[in-house]
Amino acid sequence: MAKMIYRTEQRYRRPEVVGLLALFTVLLAYKALSSLWMSNATIGTTEFLLLAALFCLGWFFLYSFKMGIKISQNSLKVKYNLFKMRSKFEKKDIDFLEFVEIPETQLWNGMSVHFEGSYKSHGLGDNSGLHIRLNSGEDVYVYSNDLYDDRAAISNQLKAAGWSVK
Repeated sequence: MAKMIYRTEQRYRRPEVVGLLALFTVLLAYKALSSLWMSNATIGTTEFLLLAALFCLGWFFLYSFKMGIKISQNSLKVKYNLFKMRSKFEKKDIDFLEFVEIPETQLWNGMSVHFEGSYKSHGLGDNSGLHIRLNSGEDVYVYSNDLYDDRAAISNQLKAAGWSVK
């Protein structure tokens, strides 16, 4: 069995999405309470229950969505627990690894859009993580704040295990 170099699990951390969902939840609660005291209710019980179920589902997805990253001596694995999606990259298939931090302005200006199909992205992080160049020329980005924060220790362990780290 291969020796574990690094393992982390990260939750979804976008405060703007949490804030928007909280705002909609508060507005739904306000509408439900105001409908109780008004005789001319504009929202019916069925519609209210459907919206409440939708918001409950949204909160469930938000808090149960996690991404796990596992780096061993022979492979790097990324998995999302909610949708059972997994990606595995063998050490022999990887040309090099490098830790990157993409400027915040570049994330939203369209420069990160790639149409040629040689680019994959995994992550729940903001704008920092790991860039993986495969031997086939494909670029894979794994966005993880935890991974990037521990980059010095991980880099030393990967180099000691024989990985090509820039």
